[in-house]
Amino acid sequence: MKRKLKEDLISTGKFSIMLLSGIFAIILMYLVKDWTINDNSIWSGIIACVTIVGLNVGLFIIGKILE
Repeated sequence: MKRKLKEDLISTGKFSIMLLSGIFAIILMYLVKDWTINDNSIWSGIIACVTIVGLNVGLFIIGKILE
């Protein structure tokens, strides 16, 4: 029973982390778009993608450590 509860908490935590990273990524993309409104939009897209990938990798590692 205790183990099942722990597994549920871990999966819920992973889901909420993914959700938060998604929301953060959307906000970040919006901010980057505002910063680089005069520059090429390609660079803002690249910056946003790199940041999102970095965030997700970091969160994935944190999730693995929590397991």
